[in-house]
Formats: sequence, C-alpha cells, structure tokens
Amino acid sequence: MHGQFDSKKEYACIKDRMEEEMTRRLLDQKDPRMYNKGDIFDKYSDTSEAHDFWHRIRNGERVSADWINISDFEKDFPQ
Repeated sequence: MHGQFDSKKEYACIKDRMEEEMTRRLLDQKDPRMYNKGDIFDKYSDTSEAHDFWHRIRNGERVSADWINISDFEKDFPQ
C-alpha cells in the first residue's frame, strides 16, 4: 500500500492495522483477489436494471435506479 501517508510516521501504525484488518477479512471471505484470481469479477455479466447507467442516462434514457436522487445530478445534467 503506497501513497501520500507512507512518509508520515504518525500514520504508520494506523495504516498497518488497517491493512492487516483488510487482509484478514478478505482471507476470511475467501476473496478471489487474495489468490490471484480477481479477474473472475471481469467475467460476471451485469444483469441489473441500471447496467451501463451512466451512458444510458447521459443519452436521455430514463433508467430505474432507486439508489439515486434527482438532486444527485449536476444542474446542467439532462433530465
């Protein structure tokens, strides 16, 4: 794990604990990414009603997506 906090010693302990926790959880869940098999996620087909939501809504289609509110859109977004 690399980033802007690597050089900050005061964050090192927290970062290490968080990384250990994440690794433990992913191993407990037998997450394929922990076994170099993460590409399996690229093979799943998307069957949700909101598949390709961004492109479809940008083209003016009304896509059923109850997880998004009209107020979430930019003011110039076509509706």
